[in-house]
Amino acid sequence: MIKRKGGRVGGQLSAERGKERESRGARRADPAEERRGEAQRPSPPGGGVRTGALLLPAPWASGRPARAAPSPPAALSLSLRPPAWLRPPLASRPARAAPRALSPACARATMAVLMARVESILDKLTLPEKKVFKLYVKSFSPEPRITTQDLEAASTTSGLADLLLKRFTMSGISGVLTEGLKKIGRMDLVAESESLPRTSLKRAYENDGPELECYNMDQSRKAFVMCVKKDRPGAEKDLKLITNWLEKCKFEYTSCIDPNEAELTKELKQFRDGINGIKDGISCCLVTLMAHGGEGFIKTKLNERVNLSDIFEMFNNENCPALQEKPKIFVIQACRGDRRDGGVVLTDDEPMELDYLEKKRLPTFSDYYIIYPTQKDYV
Repeated sequence: MIKRKGGRVGGQLSAERGKERESRGARRADPAEERRGEAQRPSPPGGGVRTGALLLPAPWASGRPARAAPSPPAALSLSLRPPAWLRPPLASRPARAAPRALSPACARATMAVLMARVESILDKLTLPEKKVFKLYVKSFSPEPRITTQDLEAASTTSGLADLLLKRFTMSGISGVLTEGLKKIGRMDLVAESESLPRTSLKRAYENDGPELECYNMDQSRKAFVMCVKKDRPGAEKDLKLITNWLEKCKFEYTSCIDPNEAELTKELKQFRDGINGIKDGISCCLVTLMAHGGEGFIKTKLNERVNLSDIFEMFNNENCPALQEKPKIFVIQACRGDRRDGGVVLTDDEPMELDYLEKKRLPTFSDYYIIYPTQKDYV
């Protein structure tokens, strides 16, 4: 046996190989021999990238340096993905199916089953244990999701179970319940709480993984297009552009041209009621309103003001249940005040001798995407 530096024992070398090392010095082993040896070694704990018989350890694996791939075509870098020449062409790669969200009916049934299981666990706690458990869930996070008033209202076991599911969601209830049971020493119930489903019961909008949930767009797509042409140069062109786009995106649209306030309200309600009649057969809704307007309102052909908030309210989850957990898109082509934006000159490499007015200009505000967690005036 021959020992390497550090006292580690290597493989047994033949006498002929030993003489060869002595005569030629520390010569590198034959590449083919090394690849055969690598193919027989187990994968490192951190995983790696294998190409043929050559395994390249990932950076987080053991301390062994990664071996370079034989050339040609090129050396393989230590990235988490193999280089382009090792990957199949896009056409031959299997398509990755989009995650499917639970239907409303399935989600309700699943919630009922989970509710019964949580209530069954809480029923086994004594009154003192339940009191300590409530104190734990109230202080679960720096900004408590559950207040003292919430706990006072949830006086029954079923009320407490319902409160936990509302505040911590279907995917998080198992962890909260498990930690609370450990705090009060009920280890006999921990296994039962840990067996509660976690990720398989996610609602359509819950996601703590690397991939986002997707809306199901396979069903009917409905659109409403309102356009005031009166005293609006270019309105015909706007209308043509939006209807062509809707047809390309397979939207069924309803047109409402030059309405007054009563006509617009009536048409919108009929459009909304038609969606509610479809129930589970619709994927999304798009409402386009093109008119004069101001901040928070649009104007009809008679210059009547219609509040945008009233239109948005027609399609909320209460008034339009068919669109619950489905996208509702509103495109407002109207002014929002009286100020005019002079814009700014685009910073580029154009020659300085160009006239100031000939240079490309941008709006003062553009490319903004502003997202709020709630509607205006809501907490």
